Amino acid sequence: MNFTALLSVLAFMLGSFALMAYAVKSHYRYKLQLKSGPSKYNRLLREILNAVVIQTSLDDAGKYIVNRLRQMELFHVDYYSLFAYDYEKDEIKPIFTEIKGKGSNEFIAHCEKRFRQTVLDKRNSNGNGEVEYSDKTLDYPTAEEREIKYFNIIPLESGNQPIGAIVIESEDCKDLVKNNELDNEIYKVTMNYVSVTVHNLLMYHKIQYIAWHDPLTDLYNKAYMNKDLTEKLEQASRNNSSLYIVVYDIDHFKKFNDTHGHLVGDMVLKGVSHCIRDNLRLGDEIYRFGGEEFVLCVNKREGEDIFLYIDMLRQKVDENIIYKEDNTPMHVTISMGVAQYPSAAATTKDLFKCADTAVYKAKNAGRNKVIIYNKEI
Repeated sequence: MNFTALLSVLAFMLGSFALMAYAVKSHYRYKLQLKSGPSKYNRLLREILNAVVIQTSLDDAGKYIVNRLRQMELFHVDYYSLFAYDYEKDEIKPIFTEIKGKGSNEFIAHCEKRFRQTVLDKRNSNGNGEVEYSDKTLDYPTAEEREIKYFNIIPLESGNQPIGAIVIESEDCKDLVKNNELDNEIYKVTMNYVSVTVHNLLMYHKIQYIAWHDPLTDLYNKAYMNKDLTEKLEQASRNNSSLYIVVYDIDHFKKFNDTHGHLVGDMVLKGVSHCIRDNLRLGDEIYRFGGEEFVLCVNKREGEDIFLYIDMLRQKVDENIIYKEDNTPMHVTISMGVAQYPSAAATTKDLFKCADTAVYKAKNAGRNKVIIYNKEI
């Protein structure tokens, strides 16, 4: 684990402990009188916190959290949406929303706009969110067709830093407004627990991203590649299907480093890898193996000539001009070796040996070529 990942782990642990302590303190500070019973409420709060270890994707975790909120039967809410905010990138992304289909993208854009207005711009001061309600349906995307009369975007925070929001909507504002359902300690404790969970989810996925990605090219790294290829080969074996492992090297890469320096070498690595990534088909994957060596995992398509597809990628790199900081153009080429599973080999290790053999053959044949492995080479 690199130093950045270690710092993220420490921040994750400290933030989690602080948030957890605050949530638990809030929980036991008040004697809650719950219609659904304290034991059920306590169980559901614990289950919300467990979302980070039970669910692997943010979407599944968000769905899990919303499901537990509904089981609490505390608030008269018809629709939930959960959003995350990345402070470093200044990005707002949906974790989960119950609004699907036509108009959902416009609804998400509306929530993002309201989040910036009411949370980031500090226009909301009471901490209970920005409320819109009316006896008639509200005027924003999808609200009219769903007959929404109540909209509330509630900030989620970690150490006074916004980390997201939960949006609640209702077709009837009577209970939420007239009975003031959200102005009580039950609501505050529940939102504290949701904040803890969202914080943990975001930090977990950030750490996981750092662990599985190459920091220079932002591609999957060798550790993730080993895991992913093992799973893909197992699936191909179960389905009795084929796939291809492609290894490619940047031609004369040492010359770029020695002549222009390592910063230019880094530009070449990023330029070539992004050119390949942007031209891959959906379902195919690229990984950085190490140095100037990269790996592709390519699925076999019915009736396809795999050579033409791989050679198209080579040509894209050949045609792509990479510019130095002073706008000096650089022409870069790659040599590619291809090994098919299971005809060339049946294990990841042996497939790499075959693909490497084909790469060396391509280099010896003059570079800037694609060679498909066969036993005769």
